[in-house]
Amino acid sequence: AHHERAMLAHHQGDVSRAGLHFKKAAELAPDNPVFQKSLGDFYHVAQKNTDAALVQYRKVLALTPNVAHLHGAGRYGEIGEEVRQAGWLALALGLLAVILLKNPEPLLAFSQVNPAVEAKVRLYLDAIAWSLPPMLAFRVFYGFMAGIGRPRAVMAINLVGLVFKVPLNLVFIHGHFGIPAMGGPGCAAATAVISWITMSIAWGWCARRTDCEGYGVFTRWSWPDLSRIGTLLRLGLPIGATQFVDVTAFTFMALFIA
Repeated sequence: AHHERAMLAHHQGDVSRAGLHFKKAAELAPDNPVFQKSLGDFYHVAQKNTDAALVQYRKVLALTPNVAHLHGAGRYGEIGEEVRQAGWLALALGLLAVILLKNPEPLLAFSQVNPAVEAKVRLYLDAIAWSLPPMLAFRVFYGFMAGIGRPRAVMAINLVGLVFKVPLNLVFIHGHFGIPAMGGPGCAAATAVISWITMSIAWGWCARRTDCEGYGVFTRWSWPDLSRIGTLLRLGLPIGATQFVDVTAFTFMALFIA
């Protein structure tokens, strides 16, 4: 009811009342991604509060709601376990992705590209495959930082990756410093290198921050806990499926046009 009242108030131009109802809806249904995203949209559009909007948007991600819930409840010591289990999940999914991209025969057979394009696609996928494990590990960092309300760290590290992107593209695409020119697949190679750099910076920074010690991410070793990982999957699979459709739609269009 609060969400509908907020939408009606916003439509009528009553920003103050809309904000109250958006916040109430999000508080009463913390696991409802629609209500959380609506509150983020309100912060971004109506109040021009980018930081609050970023925190709210990231509550829609799989790890972030768990971390945010524990953080809000003051159960800081349990956050580390959630992050470690997310790390195991990221490792498993990263290895699976490498295997799939290293064996792209079903995709290539379905798209029916000509041999010249197929050779370039194989080189590209072979290079980009090695970027997925660090990307997923960085995604865990992303969810952790968002859950504890520190999205600026993610933004800063992403900007560092962007600084590396242009020179590394030039090196791998055109060939410099003894590295042969790779053309289009060089973009994938550059992405893989940048992914490992940003992931290393992110977790290295986290390990050295005294204000992150209270969450216990690095205090002990944890083996995979199937119950916790299952919870992450139940939250994350619908979100991941949506992003998968968005990305693969563009990929397939490029292959079909080729």
